[in-house]
Amino acid sequence: MSGHRNVCRSELRRRVLSRRQELFAYDPSQLEYALQVTLVNNATAILAQRDTLLQGVVLTSTLVDKLMQYMSALTDDRARSLSRVVPVRVPSGLPVDRP
Repeated sequence: MSGHRNVCRSELRRRVLSRRQELFAYDPSQLEYALQVTLVNNATAILAQRDTLLQGVVLTSTLVDKLMQYMSALTDDRARSLSRVVPVRVPSGLPVDRP
């Protein structure tokens, strides 16, 4: 999981937070297939919802690293794997596939 976090951190720094064109140019083929299929093509909607105070703001790599450390501190390590709370079967009685 830590490798995935490092990829996300570098992509966040390089793509999402730097420039508008980079958001539109993001290439999901670098992600594992399981993540690729979850990508939502909504760059225009993201930019439309961005706070106008952020227009023209460029976050430095140092600040992005500090923000990522802050966000990581808010994540409970027990939430990284929720397989322990997956039920054996759903209310209909059908079994649930477990990893």
